[in-house]
Amino acid sequence: MPESRPLTSLLLGWGNATASQLAAYERLHASLGLSPRAVLPSTSRGLFDPKAYRRAIVPVADDLVAARTQVDIVHLFSDNGFIAWAALLERLDRAGAEGARARDAIRGVVYDSSPGLWASTGKRDFAKRFAGAMTPLVARALGRDATEPMPGVGAVLQGAFLVYQVVRPSAVRMMMRASEHVARAQPRVPHLFLYARNDALVPLRDVEAWIRLERARGIPVTARCFGHAKHVALYPDDPRRYKRELAAFVEHVRDG
Repeated sequence: MPESRPLTSLLLGWGNATASQLAAYERLHASLGLSPRAVLPSTSRGLFDPKAYRRAIVPVADDLVAARTQVDIVHLFSDNGFIAWAALLERLDRAGAEGARARDAIRGVVYDSSPGLWASTGKRDFAKRFAGAMTPLVARALGRDATEPMPGVGAVLQGAFLVYQVVRPSAVRMMMRASEHVARAQPRVPHLFLYARNDALVPLRDVEAWIRLERARGIPVTARCFGHAKHVALYPDDPRRYKRELAAFVEHVRDG
């Protein structure tokens, strides 16, 4: 039976993404018959204020709890989107029965280049991951190409993030505990994982370890690996395949 209304989707953007970058995915969703809404939590704000992710997601969560809108598909990007997903689930948890209703209305979840931070092996690994994630922001601030290697900047950022973990322990705990909340509270609906074999920021082994955890919890998972694309660059690297995989998932959700 055809849907009586368009499926709605929520896009949770990656760290340091621009509005125009996320708009390309909104157009993609619209081309598949979805009605998209995007949220772009600020990584830089989240680094200094553990509540920044919650504040970014409050308008969406409040609309869901009040039944002013509904989300059928959540499409999250990288660890920034993953942390925002955790914040949304936590907000819905705190809303009681109405929050549970909104969460249970979600029918599918898409992970793009995510998650990786949950598997961090210690302070140095955490610093290395965050230095890599923040290098494009520094490059743009310096008027440089964000894809250009900047080894000197990376080394400085790694040192800064080692210090950061000492002076901002509450923010680090918030980021690292996101995986606990997602694992416990996310709906057991179909999940699609889109990830790259050689992603330098979110390693394939971390994504596939998370996939195994989800499958062990009874979540139906479809996993699609994209060769040599860079982090959160699967769509621009192979737009036809990306659209094809996403379209098949959306149809699966519609039919389910």
